[in-house]
Amino acid sequence: MMATSNYLTYQNFENYGYQFQYVRNTLALNQGPRLGDNDTIGAPVFSDIAFMSGISQTDWSWDPLVTDFDNDSYRDLIITNGFPKDVSDHDFTSYRKDATGLMPKR
Repeated sequence: MMATSNYLTYQNFENYGYQFQYVRNTLALNQGPRLGDNDTIGAPVFSDIAFMSGISQTDWSWDPLVTDFDNDSYRDLIITNGFPKDVSDHDFTSYRKDATGLMPKR
């Protein structure tokens, strides 16, 4: 559901050496505080583990909830977005058009 960018934007990213931008989720794991000089405690260190945990590609995420949904003693992650159906699912779109008669059946 990411908006498309125009070709000029693509060219500018290429010409100026910028990284291309992609929409994805992140999941930050707190690695604990950073130790500074003289063993002082500094700011915490976080690692992005979204790819390793398999949630980087979930679409349009609004509200993550972590709890044990199936009572197996492991915490589960559910990510909701407020949409009752996947609006980019073309199969569902075709079904709706077929059901309303706006599209001839194949």
